Amino acid sequence: MSDRDELLSMLQESRNELSSAIQGLPDDKLTVPLAGDWSAKDFMGHITAWDEFTVSDLRRIARGRLPCLAAFREAEVDNWNAFLIRPRKLFPLPQVRAEFEEARAEMVAALKDLPEGLLAQGQMVRNIFAIMTNHEKDHARQVREWRQAEGL
Repeated sequence: MSDRDELLSMLQESRNELSSAIQGLPDDKLTVPLAGDWSAKDFMGHITAWDEFTVSDLRRIARGRLPCLAAFREAEVDNWNAFLIRPRKLFPLPQVRAEFEEARAEMVAALKDLPEGLLAQGQMVRNIFAIMTNHEKDHARQVREWRQAEGL
């Protein structure tokens, strides 16, 4: 399996986990807070925002430029998340659903456009995708745990 195929598989697996965790929830439950004040809808918007942000950075990396994510510090994650989710909390559910799919399609397209050499172990792109896919799986786990607690 090529590095590209491996990363595409990771993206698909993490998306399948989150989509499966959310699938079947009635619309009125998608907006119920399940982790702090975040709902399943918010998780979708949150992942979408990071996908969109990362697509721009992948294009920077492809041009040999430094990505914005190079400035990311784990200690500042709450500030980043607050900034990225703020407008999305206002978006209607149909828009959140559409952008959730569109942003991932753009991510896949950006990944397919990257030179293979940028996808190898130890490369920044590989690290970005490992973090992103684990992050998406964490939110899938939160939704599943909430559903179980709620009997959904």
